Amino acid sequence: MIDQRVHTGSPWEKQVAYCRARRVDDLVFVAGTTASGPSGEVLGEGDVFRQAEIALERIARALAECGASLADVVRTRTFLTDISRFDEFARAHRAAFEGIDPVATCVEVSALVSPGLLVEIEVDAVVRARQAGAAELESATTAPTPPLPVHVDGRDRAEAARFAPEHPEPPRAPMSTHEPSP
Repeated sequence: MIDQRVHTGSPWEKQVAYCRARRVDDLVFVAGTTASGPSGEVLGEGDVFRQAEIALERIARALAECGASLADVVRTRTFLTDISRFDEFARAHRAAFEGIDPVATCVEVSALVSPGLLVEIEVDAVVRARQAGAAELESATTAPTPPLPVHVDGRDRAEAARFAPEHPEPPRAPMSTHEPSP
């Protein structure tokens, strides 16, 4: 099983205890990404289009570290602080995803983590076998994927397991199949 985390050094990663991206087998999840610099400063101040471009560039780098690309993205979620500026964001999204056409959601929020940030984007991706040839495709779909090196904030998998809950989550009750009476 592949379980890989990508950290970028964002000041919020340590504060909140999260990673920029995580790959679990063929699925890649990229956390909400903004146009912030290494120390949290806002890049592209006041410009929704530029902030969306910067966020998408950062997302592309995180995906690449997980062996994926923007072409593998199946879902985007975008948070805008001013929905009346949707067209500015949409131009950047279209430039990145035209022809890929992931399912997409865009909502307005009252604020993001830092004043001046106007847009935040998160994506989900599925890493697919590249269409290089029938034999390679067959091999990619039947051969086991070798595990990637895994470390959690500098700890290996065995050490990280020490922090797992001692008791597994109890089984959940089955959902009722009872239909309401008319």
